[in-house]
Amino acid sequence: MSETTPDTYALPLHNTMTLWGEMKEIFDLLVEHEGIEKYYSKYIPPIIDEFLDNLADDPILKRIVGKRLSTIKTGFEEAKQRHEVLQRWLDAMQQICTPGQYYRAYREEIIRLVTKTKDKLLLMQYVARFYVCLINAGYSREYLYISAKRYFDNRRIKISAPEVITAFLNQYNF
Repeated sequence: MSETTPDTYALPLHNTMTLWGEMKEIFDLLVEHEGIEKYYSKYIPPIIDEFLDNLADDPILKRIVGKRLSTIKTGFEEAKQRHEVLQRWLDAMQQICTPGQYYRAYREEIIRLVTKTKDKLLLMQYVARFYVCLINAGYSREYLYISAKRYFDNRRIKISAPEVITAFLNQYNF
């Protein structure tokens, strides 16, 4: 997770909500600079595709979106072809789940996984999405790596209660 970590263990660049943020930022720039007609089809559809792929593999966001999932997917698929509808779907997604809600949902799920299950693979996937939220909020990869290493290299710490992992996660403020 540090800058020198092999790619096998490196964090992804985005999670579903950071892709939503990137899509919104680029769309807003295209609108502001009157580049919708010229650049929309080049820049926005690939982000929508990646967003939808991530959404399909994002259990927490799928749970938050709930019954609206197929409508959201259909709306973003339509937005790939018609720039006029993208703002509506960006707004709908933000009403369903803000980046802060997403962060908090993953935080709570990490606490649950650490204390109630032994599923390390799922925990690592959730931690990766959580850390991407933190990086997007301004934390450096190196800081996250060092703080985790310092906290968990302490042999006296045994994660036997939710308070132990909560204390670690309280270091971070989204």
